[in-house]
Amino acid sequence: MTNRSSSVVVALLMPVALVVGFAFQLGASLQQTFGSGEPTPGTTMAVLLGVAIAVGIPAAVLVVEVRERRKDRSRSSAAMIAAIVVLCIAGALDGTALLSTVGTTAQDAQRRAQPATAAERHFGDRDAAGELRELGARTAALLQSDLDPAGAEVTRQECQLRNDEPGTSFIYDLRRPDEGSTAAPTAPTAPTAEERTRFDAVAALWSGAGISQDPPSAEHPEELNGSSPWTVRAVATTSGEVFISTECLAEPG
Repeated sequence: MTNRSSSVVVALLMPVALVVGFAFQLGASLQQTFGSGEPTPGTTMAVLLGVAIAVGIPAAVLVVEVRERRKDRSRSSAAMIAAIVVLCIAGALDGTALLSTVGTTAQDAQRRAQPATAAERHFGDRDAAGELRELGARTAALLQSDLDPAGAEVTRQECQLRNDEPGTSFIYDLRRPDEGSTAAPTAPTAPTAEERTRFDAVAALWSGAGISQDPPSAEHPEELNGSSPWTVRAVATTSGEVFISTECLAEPG
């Protein structure tokens, strides 16, 4: 094969490197989008490999072609021109992807290095499930609920803290079982003066636990809703039901 024909063949192969490199980056992007939404070592490696292919191959060809043309001025410049064009395109596309990946990876590493937040350490080394059960029982007592707090369910679920360390979330559930009644739901009614007094007592109790009272809802005036950094939802009703779910909490110790 002559120098001219080999140079043309190399030139025709240059866009292939660009397409293959882009394919690696596209696969990493799709995996991240439909996965956790955050970069993983695998997706980061795929992006770096894609950049290495799209940029490294034409860069190597350019170096070789420049060196060969110094020896032989009659050598075809097709491969060198193709390498320059592909490098310009890859630099514009892959440079942005590389900077984004490096920046995101650095931010992710910084996030993982952070300690658990104050909200995630709300209970410290204390018994979170026990304190949640006690809070629910005291709430039910203030509501003068006819439901037995001893029958409340306290479930726990494994979860991840903001720094990806393992944690646990809890749900306190003291509600009447859904018996599947087909009767039309009754319209919610505003709490009576006595029920508002009970709500005030519950709000004071919750405030001591770091849960603030939310403004009453027009759609559900029979509910007292609370919010805090360490809860996802806190609800007490005029019928004596109590539901409290927590954010992901740090493990004791």
